[in-house]
Amino acid sequence: MNSSRYWYLALASCILYVIVSNLDIVWGFFLKPVYASFFYLYYYSSTKKHNLVFLVFQLSALIAEIYLLTDLNKYFDHVIYFYFIATAMMLLTFVPVLKIKPQEIKNSMLIEPILGVIFCTYVIVHLITVFYYNVPNKPLFLAGAILLWIFTLICTLIPLRNRHPYNIHLYIIAAALLV
Repeated sequence: MNSSRYWYLALASCILYVIVSNLDIVWGFFLKPVYASFFYLYYYSSTKKHNLVFLVFQLSALIAEIYLLTDLNKYFDHVIYFYFIATAMMLLTFVPVLKIKPQEIKNSMLIEPILGVIFCTYVIVHLITVFYYNVPNKPLFLAGAILLWIFTLICTLIPLRNRHPYNIHLYIIAAALLV
């Protein structure tokens, strides 16, 4: 199977996961590994090699999701710790892309990253203001929010370094992985 089919299967299973897990959380437990597997198969079929860092990201994100869906209040610290591992692995995955020399930046190229940074900043500040007083470990929550902001900032800046025609796929994959 070629890589584009895995990409579409991953995207479809992610959408299906969001819909089904809102209806029945038990089925969400079964669908989450499916779309994570399709994303990894997409990566493998595109590059023809395994990536241990990406695999650790997928596993830690899955474990965090299981803790989150089981009981967030009871496992809040576990969720954040596994989230830290997942985010660190994704940042390690981005290192080769960030080493690429930036192209000549035009004003039209700045619209997407600026909108991305503004939107992510708004969402993160909104999450902090809504949930801050209800979280059991506030310093850990703030550290996680800052790490999420750094991660999304890097996701929005990658297209300035790598002007690939399918950069929209990066945004979709990043959003799906954060789901």
